[in-house]
Amino acid sequence: SRSMSIGTRRRVWLNVLAGVQIAIAIVLLCGSGLMLRSFWNLRYRDLGFRTDHLLTAQLHLEKTKYPDPAAQSIFIGKLLDNMSVLPGIETAAIGTLPPGDGHATNGFGIEGRAPLREGQKPVARSYAISSTYLNVLQIPVLKGRGISSSDTGATPRVALVSETFARRNFAGQDPIGKRLHLERDDPWSTIVGIVADVKTAGLVGPPESVIYFAYSQVGAMDEEVGILLRTAIKPSYIDPELRKSVAQLDLQQPITEVQTMRSEERRVGKECRS
Repeated sequence: SRSMSIGTRRRVWLNVLAGVQIAIAIVLLCGSGLMLRSFWNLRYRDLGFRTDHLLTAQLHLEKTKYPDPAAQSIFIGKLLDNMSVLPGIETAAIGTLPPGDGHATNGFGIEGRAPLREGQKPVARSYAISSTYLNVLQIPVLKGRGISSSDTGATPRVALVSETFARRNFAGQDPIGKRLHLERDDPWSTIVGIVADVKTAGLVGPPESVIYFAYSQVGAMDEEVGILLRTAIKPSYIDPELRKSVAQLDLQQPITEVQTMRSEERRVGKECRS
């Protein structure tokens, strides 16, 4: 009888101990989830653009099929029209997907200034964007204007510069109306607006200089083109319709990396709640 009583008490204590261990594990798991979620929020906070309800994807434009800015612009224009009428889409845009990787490496020249020696030349990131890009990401225009639908291949080239670019290269001057070009014998582009900084390289380090060109004038600066969709519904619901929009124009056109900017944040939060 005494042996059975001791055995029963031991089992009770073991069960209590197991319950305590499980409770501690759950608390630690949720704590880790909240910590990861806070890190994710910190990573995408104060980057200079809105990340909520934002679906992104990548297009790889084959140079053999879309060899020049005119052909690229026609395809992208039709794609923007298709995407803009999808159910649940507020605004569709084309441009580099932020935040970018690496650092600014594109050299540029400003009209009227003598070229600098190697090692002293300024650099900037350069993006080709649609007229809706700033609206999708909610990047404000601080002075002048943004890219317009009237900026086409038949009109003089225009450019936007970031606040950091303006401060570094036009200290005490108004850059609006000045002309610049990239170091690859591109035509001159007139600066028509200054936009707020976006931390294109993430939270590490200060904002970099950025030049934005009109996609309709320069085409794709490389073979990878970013799609950005501001949605009124859950962004992941748009994925099948987005693929249909691309297939309607070109069945062989690949589309990859369809994802929401906050997909990882939602996953961590769901794990913790469950």
